[in-house]
Amino acid sequence: MGRLAFHHARTAHARLLVTRPVPEGGAALRRFASLDDMAAHFHPSPPFLAIGPFDGVPRGHQAVLRALLRSARAGRAPAVVLTFRPHPLSVLRPAAVPPLLVDYEERALLVEACGVDA
Repeated sequence: MGRLAFHHARTAHARLLVTRPVPEGGAALRRFASLDDMAAHFHPSPPFLAIGPFDGVPRGHQAVLRALLRSARAGRAPAVVLTFRPHPLSVLRPAAVPPLLVDYEERALLVEACGVDA
């Protein structure tokens, strides 16, 4: 397996959707207009970031999230997952969008259960 590298989210212009736990056990979206806004939210330690669809969070994705957590903890920074809603192919190639394994709320709960900070 190749070495995984995670970088602090410091600058870029993007629309981000990040899962955050809510008291009743569900998940809600925290929206950031840019990576700068997200970094400011987590100041003074910009987060380590994993980006991907994380649909169903299979074992391979869980391994990525464990590596993210190790890297973030070593860097004393939050571990954050950025996922997509809708799937990126729905914009780029609508005819090629794969069927989703789980709905977005279940995906957020599965990612949250892996122990990430957001």
